Amino acid sequence: MAQPQSKAVWALVLGILAVLCCCGCFTGIPACIVGKLELDAISRGELPEDGKTMAIIGIVFGALGIIGFIGLVILQMMTSALDGVLRGLPGGGF
Repeated sequence: MAQPQSKAVWALVLGILAVLCCCGCFTGIPACIVGKLELDAISRGELPEDGKTMAIIGIVFGALGIIGFIGLVILQMMTSALDGVLRGLPGGGF
């Protein structure tokens, strides 16, 4: 079994960080980019297929981290807007 390529390892690590740390912008996007670069090099035959699974998992985790981050931002905006609406009601809301 050959050593996996470093881009595949980086994609996997960045993807895991994107999911665990909820920092999709900072690690999820690079995970997707590095994983795609690795898959492209593998498909062109420049690299062995040893890192293909890690690159795919890195891309998937990176995408999940990005989606989770966007979901958290939307949730924060919605709760802030709801709080503003409730504070504007007579009696201060709940």
